[in-house]
Amino acid sequence: MLICIFAVLANADGPAGIAIWAKLNQTWLKQHLTLENGIPSRDTFRRFLILVRPAAFRRCFATWLESLLGDTKIKLLSIDGKTLRRSHDKKHNLGPLN
Repeated sequence: MLICIFAVLANADGPAGIAIWAKLNQTWLKQHLTLENGIPSRDTFRRFLILVRPAAFRRCFATWLESLLGDTKIKLLSIDGKTLRRSHDKKHNLGPLN
């Protein structure tokens, strides 16, 4: 999941783009993540993304971001000042994650 988030924030587009980004950044990723089987394949990313429920991901991601703020009075954490690409779900009428 973290690789998908990092890749999308870096402008990767879909499972193939995520896999390419991960391969290009595998040295950095291996310094920060345990990747016993190496970088997942494009098909693995595709299968993972199919299983993720957008509403559940949105809640979890928002909770995680709020936890980064801790007890501060700050209520906004800017990642890059943009709306996250492809974080919307038109089928379930969910807007993009900001």
